[in-house]
Amino acid sequence: MRIFTAHAGPHRDLDTVLLVQERMSFIAMLVPLPWLLWHRCWIAAAVYVAAALAIGLLAPVTVAAWLVLAAHILIGLSAQDIRRQRLAATGAPTIAVVAGRNREDALFRLLSERPDLIPAGPR
Repeated sequence: MRIFTAHAGPHRDLDTVLLVQERMSFIAMLVPLPWLLWHRCWIAAAVYVAAALAIGLLAPVTVAAWLVLAAHILIGLSAQDIRRQRLAATGAPTIAVVAGRNREDALFRLLSERPDLIPAGPR
């Protein structure tokens, strides 16, 4: 089973529900800056650039390599949490935590627990 957090947009209906999986992001670990920019995590991207510049300017080469490696691993481990914080800050708070075999199963389970998220349809 995979664990997802459900985030609702301003309308709080099915069209704006976003599921974010709880997992390590290998892409964020390998290329953190493009990943952060793709997911619109502007503040985290700015912190990453500032930290990379500080490490590059202040640390010896061997120490800098280890610090950059550690930073990349840390970003990979916390990438989905950074994404959740950005969603909460932009008006999409966590409305539920749901488990499922895949995204569709998790969405089905979410809707069975929260039928208020199902759009009413045309009247």
